Parts: sequence; C-alpha cells; structure tokens
Amino acid sequence: MGEPLQIVVALSHDDEPYVKIQDKLAASDVPDSEYVLVRSEGPRHLEALMPETDVLIAWGLAPELLAKAKHLKWLHLGLVGVGELMYPELLDSDIRLTNSMGFHHVPVAEHVFALILTYTRAIHISMRNQFERRWNRRVAAYAVYELNGKTLGIVGLGKIGKSVAKLGRAFGMRVIGYDISEIKDENVDRVYAENQLPKLLEQSDFVVLSVPFTSKTERIIGIDEIRAMKQTAFLVNVGRGRLIDEPILIEALSKGWIAGAGLDVFETEPLPSDSPFFSLGNVIMTPHIAGATPDYWDHVGKIFADNLKGFLAGNPMVTELDKTVYKE
Repeated sequence: MGEPLQIVVALSHDDEPYVKIQDKLAASDVPDSEYVLVRSEGPRHLEALMPETDVLIAWGLAPELLAKAKHLKWLHLGLVGVGELMYPELLDSDIRLTNSMGFHHVPVAEHVFALILTYTRAIHISMRNQFERRWNRRVAAYAVYELNGKTLGIVGLGKIGKSVAKLGRAFGMRVIGYDISEIKDENVDRVYAENQLPKLLEQSDFVVLSVPFTSKTERIIGIDEIRAMKQTAFLVNVGRGRLIDEPILIEALSKGWIAGAGLDVFETEPLPSDSPFFSLGNVIMTPHIAGATPDYWDHVGKIFADNLKGFLAGNPMVTELDKTVYKE
C-alpha cells in the first residue's frame, strides 16, 4: 500500500465544510488509511500545503498555486458553474477536475420563481411601500399579473433548466427551451437547437438563463438578443454574469427595451456599490445565493466521497469534467 493521499479542504474560514466532508468520508466505505484530510487555515497556509497536496477541495485554483502544486492529481470544486475558473495552464495539466453537481437544481429552480413572482406580484414595490410605511393598493391595478398561460423560455436544458421547466408547467405556463444538444423533456413543449435562440426570445414572456458559462456562451445575450425579446419580457439570470452583455442590459432596462430582470449573478462580484443595477426599479437582485441551501456542505461531502471511491479505484468519477469543453 502506498502513501495515503493528502486531501486539503480550502473552502471557508469556518470549520463546517471540513467537518461535513470528514463526516461523509467516515460514513463511506473508503478506508481512512487511504487518505489524510487537512483543513487549510488561510491563503498562506494553503500556499505552504500545495507542494505536498494530492487532492484539493476548493472554490478554484489560482495560477500561482498551480505552479506550486507539484503532486496535485485532482481538484474538486465546491460549486457547479466552473467556466470562469478555467485557464490554459489548468486545462493543459494532468489534474483531473470534478465539481459539486447534483443538488443545486432544486434551490436554483425555486429561486428562479422567487425572482419571477417578486416581479409579477409586485412584491418589490410593496416592500418599498412597507419600508416607507405607506398602504398603497393601487399597485394591484397596474403592476400585478398571472403566470398562467404565459410563455417561459429556458436557455439551457440541463438539470437546472429541466427543474425550472417542471415548475413552469405547474404554474400553467407554456414552456419552450434552447439547447445545443437534442433534448426531450415532458415539461418542455418545444426545444430550439443551436442558432435558433432568436425564435425562443421573440416568443417568451420570461427568459431564464441556466446555461453553463463557456467560451461559446459568453455574452449569449447581447444587443441583438435583447432586441429580439418582447418589450414586456422579464429576463432571469441564474447562470453566470458573463452570459449577458451587462452595459447593453443596463441600457435596455433604462430605456424600456424589456420590462425587467431578475439577477442573481453578475460579471463582477461583489457588485460594486456604484453599479447602475442598484438604482434600477425594474431589477430584482440577489447576491449569488440561488444555489444556497442549509444542507449545502452535506451534499458536497457526499459527492466528494463518491468521487473519491472512483478515484482510488482508477475509475471515472461521478462528476468528472471534460476539460475539452472549456478550451477555445
């Protein structure tokens, strides 16, 4: 038997991720003699650990740390969307990559409809009135409408997109989708293939971006796409900020090219305090929390433990990523 793997957890300043991952490994059938689990105490500690690290669990891997990662065989990412974390040196390395895909679809899909319903039921306006201690029922006369019978367009029909479709169907919506793959789903009335995005946009009352970020999907929504949308359309982004040309979106929202937007992700995070998004009354914003759930680290720990079994056996891992997808 060789030396045990040194697995470093570098996910948070508190102990919860480390403890949850430790618990899930202990509950798995992976012998504890196969690994040593180490918690990074911060950036300097992680830098010192990198030369001897075999497996890293983190939010990403900076190029300067990659240069020190002489023994690193596998990087497990504590999130799903990883396109913005990729760079040539990492993609060209022999390091295997996995993410924490498999549970985000439930909270993210619910969050999509939290953003939509906040807008369609004018909750954002009523909240402002509440803070100003004003009782104004006139909002119901001009700012409230139903989802039933409206068209929901979903860009990206992966697990999240399909979950959004299922909820849309429950609201009595007509559901259409766009995906580069041939996908059939019982909750989607029609799927448009690559190069047919404008056909989805021109029909949709609500457009939801749930497509992964890659070089091919960067700025998938620009001026031509926004101009193709209905003036009454509401755009929701729970993917990545760079899916949208943000200056164009700000102009569109300011000038009424579309009715509004629900945004959980932005090109720059944290969003700068001088961002125009903060002052736009037709924008519902949340600070990248669509995937949050109280059981987040339990899920990540279970996914990592399952992947570790595959890794030790020399088999493909459950959430292993295809690096070629992220190359130019």
